[in-house]
Amino acid sequence: MKSSRNEIIALYGMCGVELRGGKFYDRKTDNLSNGLKVGYQKKLGGLFGKSPKRAEIEFDNGVQDGVMILWFENGQKWLEMEYDNGIPSNWRRRWYKDGQLEEESRFENGKIVERKHHPNDEVLAMYLIIYRKRIEEFAMPTTAIREKASIESFLQHELAFGEEKIRQGNENYAPSVVMLKDHREEILNYILKNL
Repeated sequence: MKSSRNEIIALYGMCGVELRGGKFYDRKTDNLSNGLKVGYQKKLGGLFGKSPKRAEIEFDNGVQDGVMILWFENGQKWLEMEYDNGIPSNWRRRWYKDGQLEEESRFENGKIVERKHHPNDEVLAMYLIIYRKRIEEFAMPTTAIREKASIESFLQHELAFGEEKIRQGNENYAPSVVMLKDHREEILNYILKNL
């Protein structure tokens, strides 16, 4: 999450704006930012043109107001969300680098009131890798490895573990807990199919 936050800060910089005292200022003019700002990442010191667009951010009097769209370096859309006078509003959509939708969140008064995650094959494969590690750790009998009940027990354990970590104040487990709650059957079927 920290690296994403740092990259977003860099993308603001590519748009020529910086945050000071709760307001965004244009770097060139030192005036409050207004209108649509577009950011490109230069290639090879700028000698051979610009890479695909990396950011479009709308401002009004130094405050984000309107749509913000960010792209990965590979040109795939990464994030799209709206701001109303500096406050997140309506829908935020986030994509994986492969272009598949990762998450949709709906905001009201700057707070998320609805969220849906969408696992891609990479995320599903992560649970298969973890399951295989648990098989080794607990020396499960070969006959039990492919049983649906064993995989369901594993998923329940991972969910309980994540929920306990969140209760202890570690929010890093929140995406995994949401994924296990919302996509348990999909994860189960992926593991059964790929064992």
